[in-house]
Amino acid sequence: MEAPHHPIAEQLAWLAVQPVHELSREACLTHLAQLGQITRFIQGLHTRYAARLDQVSPTPEADHTAATRGSKRSASQATRRGRGRRNTGPAGMALGDAMDHGDISGEHLDAYLSVRATLPPEVRHQFSCDHERIAHWARTLDVEQFRRRLRQRADELRRQHGIDRLDQQRRNTHLRTWTDLDGMVRLSGAFDPETGLGLRAALAAMVDSLHHEPTPTHCPDDPVARQDFLRAHALLRLLDHGPGCTGRTRAELVVIADTTQLDHEGHPTLDWGLPIDLPLEALTRFYERVDRTTIIDVTRAGTLRDVSRQLDLGRTTRLANRTQRRLLRALHPTCIVPGCSAPFDCCDIHHLTWWRHGGTTDLANLAPLCNTHHQRVHNDQWRLTLDHRRNVTLTLPDGSTFRTEHPPPWFDHSAAPVPSLSP
Repeated sequence: MEAPHHPIAEQLAWLAVQPVHELSREACLTHLAQLGQITRFIQGLHTRYAARLDQVSPTPEADHTAATRGSKRSASQATRRGRGRRNTGPAGMALGDAMDHGDISGEHLDAYLSVRATLPPEVRHQFSCDHERIAHWARTLDVEQFRRRLRQRADELRRQHGIDRLDQQRRNTHLRTWTDLDGMVRLSGAFDPETGLGLRAALAAMVDSLHHEPTPTHCPDDPVARQDFLRAHALLRLLDHGPGCTGRTRAELVVIADTTQLDHEGHPTLDWGLPIDLPLEALTRFYERVDRTTIIDVTRAGTLRDVSRQLDLGRTTRLANRTQRRLLRALHPTCIVPGCSAPFDCCDIHHLTWWRHGGTTDLANLAPLCNTHHQRVHNDQWRLTLDHRRNVTLTLPDGSTFRTEHPPPWFDHSAAPVPSLSP
């Protein structure tokens, strides 16, 4: 039987013959938007086939892997999406319909399923029955914004039912191990945010300690692989000796209290450096564990003065000190390249005027860059500048420029912020 003509197929055929190497940035964005709709439509079609295969096959994931010549992971994901759109109530069906029209992506459905799974059974139905609003959010927001909105709605329902989210997350903490086909022992787990932050801080401190020691045998040269390698050895060191095995392993957790943004109880919004929510009481619990974790509370409000005398080091050292890193973390939660969302903890500290060109290790000349953009700046003649309010301008070799649109409203350019160290 001859396949019928379909607008999506015609659109894809047209895009396939475009002279990609001649396109401008604007044309690339236009065509990528069209490809995005096509991809979303295909994802919707894929989930429908996966849902049907789940009904007619005793081994749907194995059959899916063989038919697509893909991975077990992608087969499991497709099967989960197929079941999700069919079995998770009105919102699941509404999101499935939106996928069929190319309006939302499979990642939107994944976000809905993951947030729904965190709710107790008595709340899930009420959550799913809000399908019109959930479908509207999915159509108008990107995946991360959609996930945040779903989490906010889930928290509202928990409060209405008197359910403490952190207690539920503690019950969901788990760790499993297995051996893969290559003989590598693998770990996979999930920890409640409070426990996870402590673990993350301890690992980061131990990795920092390993940087001061001779490079371990077999350590890779690639920066990202090297960090993963050291993190694995940091976990082994913690297991062998505990977090107090060396003087350099005192963990430090940076928490930013933003008094310009208040939560539903009127408390300052806390930025823990991760996309999580923790109550204000968690700070008190961290204070009680200062033998393991130090909290740096940098308030995003008011007139702030540099009394530390540690923010401008000139040419005395190439590396940013701890005080500078703390303040940069408050000023720039992510990589400074406009549009990049890589978190500060995954970034290098870059000299805007390069060190080898006479740049100084002063706060005004320092900013976080993720590994990818750090290499682009050094290898591809990208130029980054900061104005007096730390607005970022990126200039590419062809002269095109990109700027941050919203400078931090709390930043007083007449004085630099100073952290409050606790304890």
